Amino acid sequence: MRIDAPVRLAVLGSTGSVGTQALDVVRANPGAYEVVALAAGRNGKLLAEQAAEFGVPEGRARCAAGDPGVLAGLAELDEVDIVLNAVVGFAGLPATVTALEAGKRLALANKESLIAAGPVVAARPGEGRRGDRARRLGALGRLPGAAGRPAKVGGRGVSPQ
Repeated sequence: MRIDAPVRLAVLGSTGSVGTQALDVVRANPGAYEVVALAAGRNGKLLAEQAAEFGVPEGRARCAAGDPGVLAGLAELDEVDIVLNAVVGFAGLPATVTALEAGKRLALANKESLIAAGPVVAARPGEGRRGDRARRLGALGRLPGAAGRPAKVGGRGVSPQ
């Protein structure tokens, strides 16, 4: 990521609960984040409103129902620093794998990516330091939670070390 520049986000699942809350965080921190891509399942009306509010170009605010390739395409954009994958179900898996392979930081709110395909996700470390970190952290539950706190796995804190 670039120093002294806003963090560039792709919010996949932007119209759902996690996505709308993430956009609330962006609103509450002007200048800290730039939304560069949005994806929704079927709620095109809310997606269009979000795109207009955050200045996301038309081609980068997409409804992805029935086409997970749309999600993967947004996850690998050069302009994206962090991919928030808040897509429901297995539809989010291709975007998870693509983001990691592209060396992106991944904020994962899609449990199917880890429950059903943890070993596959862990085997896609990406490039450079971020990829090395992903490889060290492994598949399940060892990613740090919000504000550097350990992630919750099965009701217990798990150390990110």
